[in-house]
Amino acid sequence: MSSPTSLIFDHQDTPEEYEKIVVAVIEAVPWITDLSLGDVGLGDDGVNVLFGILASSTTLLTLNLYFNQITPIGFRKIADQLSCPLDDLGEPFGEPPKPPLRALSMAWNDLSDAAVRDILRLIKSNHYLRELSLAHTLLTNTAAVQIRDVCKQGYSCLTSLNLKGNEVNHEIIAQIDYALKKPT
Repeated sequence: MSSPTSLIFDHQDTPEEYEKIVVAVIEAVPWITDLSLGDVGLGDDGVNVLFGILASSTTLLTLNLYFNQITPIGFRKIADQLSCPLDDLGEPFGEPPKPPLRALSMAWNDLSDAAVRDILRLIKSNHYLRELSLAHTLLTNTAAVQIRDVCKQGYSCLTSLNLKGNEVNHEIIAQIDYALKKPT
């Protein structure tokens, strides 16, 4: 019998319920590679608890946090945890982020353009992250242009960036897609 590597929680009644379950499972099953906490009411405060638990994970590769009322405040905490510090030239240095995620979904959270600075920091400094979903996060062309420019400069290791459902021009999305697929 193989060990489970995925853990999915959706629509829990209260954050306290999922918190107890996630803590127990992560401690009991430290080799989890995929964690989905969709629509569990995580919110900004729950982000601290979650990353306190996940900070010791070396196996988590995919984290899905869709529809959790996470705002730019909560996303800053996520970016802090998943970003390497940047030196004066904008190059990452120091310890690699933990957990070493390959895919992160922030879809259906209220990030808005106010989170763009932290989005850019995450894209520039995390050299593990390959897929990022920012679908339906209230981003506009203003944020997308900044994201495009960072992707064009070759700072990102992303291969996929989902911006569907935002107020972003299709031409800008196409330019981002091209920049992510273009060899540097």
